[in-house]
Amino acid sequence: THVSGIVAAKANNNVGIAGVAGYPANAVKIMPLRVLDSQNGGLQGDWANAVYYAADNGADVINMSLASSWESQTLQDAINYAVNVKKVIVIAAAGNSGSKGNLILYPAALDNVVSVGSTTNTDTKTLSSTYNEFVDLSAPGQDIYSTTPTYPHLYSTFYARRGALSYDFRGGTSMATPAVSGVAALIKSKWPAYTPAQIQQVMQNNADDLGDAGRDDYFGYGRLNAGNIFDAPILTSSSPNPTNTAPIPVNFTFSESVEGFESGDVAVGNGAVQNFTGSGTNYTADIIPSSQGEVTVDVPSDVAQDDAGNGNAAADQLTRTYDSLAPSVPGTPSTATPTNDTTPTWSWNASEDDGVGLNSTPYTVQWSKDQFFASGVSSFTSSTNSFTHSQALGEGTWHFRANAKDTLGNTSAYSSNGSVVIDSSIPTVLPAPAPYITPIIIDNIGPKTFAKASGAKTISKKRGIRYKKLYLKYKKSYRKARNSKRKRRYKKLMRRYLKLYQRSRKRTATAKLKVKADDLPSNARSNISIVIKRKVKSKSRAKRKARYRKLYFKNRSFYRKTKNRTLKRRYKRRAGKYKKAYRRIKVFYRKVIKRKNLGWVNSSKWKSYNFRGKQSLYYLYVYASDQAGNKQQNIAKKGFRIR
Repeated sequence: THVSGIVAAKANNNVGIAGVAGYPANAVKIMPLRVLDSQNGGLQGDWANAVYYAADNGADVINMSLASSWESQTLQDAINYAVNVKKVIVIAAAGNSGSKGNLILYPAALDNVVSVGSTTNTDTKTLSSTYNEFVDLSAPGQDIYSTTPTYPHLYSTFYARRGALSYDFRGGTSMATPAVSGVAALIKSKWPAYTPAQIQQVMQNNADDLGDAGRDDYFGYGRLNAGNIFDAPILTSSSPNPTNTAPIPVNFTFSESVEGFESGDVAVGNGAVQNFTGSGTNYTADIIPSSQGEVTVDVPSDVAQDDAGNGNAAADQLTRTYDSLAPSVPGTPSTATPTNDTTPTWSWNASEDDGVGLNSTPYTVQWSKDQFFASGVSSFTSSTNSFTHSQALGEGTWHFRANAKDTLGNTSAYSSNGSVVIDSSIPTVLPAPAPYITPIIIDNIGPKTFAKASGAKTISKKRGIRYKKLYLKYKKSYRKARNSKRKRRYKKLMRRYLKLYQRSRKRTATAKLKVKADDLPSNARSNISIVIKRKVKSKSRAKRKARYRKLYFKNRSFYRKTKNRTLKRRYKRRAGKYKKAYRRIKVFYRKVIKRKNLGWVNSSKWKSYNFRGKQSLYYLYVYASDQAGNKQQNIAKKGFRIR
């Protein structure tokens, strides 16, 4: 009842409140659908059924002032049906978890839904309003005065202040959402042909920008402003995209008749305006591109006026790709098929296109016995840079060539000719040659191994902090960017610095290792394996060594102090025993942390291996065996350090 009043309460009747779309009377009709029980609980399957019912029974706007933390594909399918099939705009509350964990709530976070946040009467975000990347618009949602049930009810007895039974105050994104729904209904009534996407775009373009410039997670594209929408003529521009023809025709359509719109009001990037004409609501112009690539068309606000003198709202930038250049010429076709095979396979170096990209089946292959392709030409299209004949070719010399085209039909010149001689005759059988006795070479000497290693340096903590800042900087730029080219650039930089920052957290670096094995020419390949050990300190050994050392000094002290010869011999023997024991214990040892078989490697050829590790001292050991099964003559060793 409270939500319905915000949308449709009758205006100019001196009773209660006036709804956003409450004038004239009965301008908006409410289709109430119940999906929650008396305790405000319900299943998302019931929500989806209600969306289907509303869409199939003539609804123009669906208001969903409810939320759940569970994502439902069933509900998403219903919304997709309403928006894409029935052209119904769906508007939902972003949620009131801004001060309680800021949860992502549904259906506001689903695709094809306009997510609405809540603002105060001073244009600040209400404390409870959920903020995230899904928020599209904001609207007033603090202390909203609206209708309540006229009978005792959960709302009137629990939520309403002072137990009011007709009107009272209520706040939250559930109260902001019907304000947006009411304006969407007004737009639909004024421009019935507008799609849900166009209705949303009009509201976003004319919202009052709050918070960071452009879209942000707190206010979306800004606080809804109905006055901006209905006072200003709305301008939309359209043109084919992409295109390889010049000039590029552009249509400018105003929502109502305007005057004063001239060719000089159209700002073009990478081009110029020609043949500008039109009046009333429709204007046309030809754009002559200056060069290949993106052409942008902008029309600022207030360059044209309606009958009431209202200036137009700025149009969305129109970006079109102009590409009249053909792809590069394919390489010369070649084949490795034997001459007695009448269905040869051809391949060539692929073409490249710097514009809109290659067609899905970019290549046309031609073949003929005429090297000038003046007669007897056959052709076939291919999606890859190879082609196999399905029908047999006759004997003789055949010539082949290929060209390429992009998605706009720009076609390259043909490649140079490739040729093949088809000869399917049965060859003459020659007598077998005399048997050849392979000499036996005795090899019982294994290969010699060699090793090289260069240390590495990890990323410092200071540099890691710098990479983190760069990552956050480009992440923010990526979210703000509207140009797809800039978005790709910021995403690439963002991933790069995130990877460097994560590496700095791990304190690891990559050391470059090289190994080789020299063997006799008869066994020109060796199977090489490497073992990497790290110098580590054993706590148990250190503890045991300290205990033996303490016992040594203790018995030596007793030996020096005692006068009894028997005890002297005993303490001397014990002191010697513990001295040998603690000197024999090695606290540091080399622990195996990596074993790797590098496979068969040609003799005397260095094999590279990159090892990533933490800061420590490491040792590289190289093992090898030849094709005769002989093991290495020596084990190459090399130490290296990661700092």
